[in-house]
Amino acid sequence: DLVELGADPKKLSTIIYGVDTDEIYPSDKGVAAKRQELDIKSDELMILAVGRLVAKKGFPYVIKAMPQILKSVPKAKLVIIGDGDQRAELEGLVDELNLRDSVGMPGFASRDQIQVLYNAADAFILPSIRDDAGNLDDQSVALVEAMAVGTPVVATNFPGYGIVIEEGKNGHLTKERDPDDIAKA
Repeated sequence: DLVELGADPKKLSTIIYGVDTDEIYPSDKGVAAKRQELDIKSDELMILAVGRLVAKKGFPYVIKAMPQILKSVPKAKLVIIGDGDQRAELEGLVDELNLRDSVGMPGFASRDQIQVLYNAADAFILPSIRDDAGNLDDQSVALVEAMAVGTPVVATNFPGYGIVIEEGKNGHLTKERDPDDIAKA
């Protein structure tokens, strides 16, 4: 984007968010208890999303993808961790799509809980969008933290995510605002 605005590419370098591997690391500790707390059985697919409940995170699109996901993986459960001004809207969408049994929104989680959640998840999703004000979430600490524990990731095909995700190798990139593409990924 900067090059398109006229910046000299020779003067640019990319700094990707880092992960403190003393805090976020692969571990089985607490995973079974966390899944039980979330009412997710060992044979169910746990899809995790982490972030503030704001427009640029794109959480409505993964909720809209759930009916299609459930057709191919009937035992899938989506867990959205975080809080924000979109909570009521997201809960309303879950109710509208009759997904109360498949989508949980337990709210804020501490750093210790986040560590366990990344390890408990079978997949991580971040369906970011460019919101109505032009804001976008093009690089996320949560995404690289999920990758640090080895959880497969799915994110919107934005340049920042394309830096860390090699399509089909360590994750999948999806079209923006596209529940069908999210479900396929």
